[in-house]
Amino acid sequence: MGFTNFMLVTRVLPQQDSRFETSSDVFNQSYQPIVMRLFVAVDLDDTVRKNIQDVESELASKHNNQNFVKAENLHFTLKFLGEVDEKDVTPIGKGILAAVEASAPFDLRVSGMGRFGSRKFARIVWVGVREGREEMARLSAALEKSLSKFRPAGKSTCPHITICRAKGNTAALMDDVEKLKASDFGVLKVGSIKQKSSELNTRGAVYKDIAEFRLGS
Repeated sequence: MGFTNFMLVTRVLPQQDSRFETSSDVFNQSYQPIVMRLFVAVDLDDTVRKNIQDVESELASKHNNQNFVKAENLHFTLKFLGEVDEKDVTPIGKGILAAVEASAPFDLRVSGMGRFGSRKFARIVWVGVREGREEMARLSAALEKSLSKFRPAGKSTCPHITICRAKGNTAALMDDVEKLKASDFGVLKVGSIKQKSSELNTRGAVYKDIAEFRLGS
């Protein structure tokens, strides 16, 4: 089996398969074992990202006390892996590769908005999917199966993009979300998925690409 789907650049980790390379902005040049916070995601194209950003800006102009997700951090999460030892990055990559080989590229109609939690105390405001749910669910199920030894399957949720981590009384925010719930953000062509790391700093989460895997190849 080839690993042309595992597209990393720069430095090869010690004792790793030589076909897997690491990004220099993820690992230091001097090798030191570290724990990484990882997840698998579908990235957005520029058009869908901009359309969602416009709605975020509209909501933020009236609700600037809320925590809206930065445009560059918007994505669909397929599998959250949590804290993982660096040595498991390559085995996880092989598991992702096994999942994508049986998955053909597909289209997602990114449309609609909703919440997790009650109207008055919502936790998450999200953008959803109108078409392509079945394909996304199959891909997610394949990842759950191939990566189960690294993290057991979590609670199943509808495919969504988190756009706001809400706090306090959210009734007014939810009233405005309701007005926008039929918004359509465009069609996203899903031809690959990414393994990403998440790092927290004083300004929030910073996501970095570790690997990209093309579907069906």
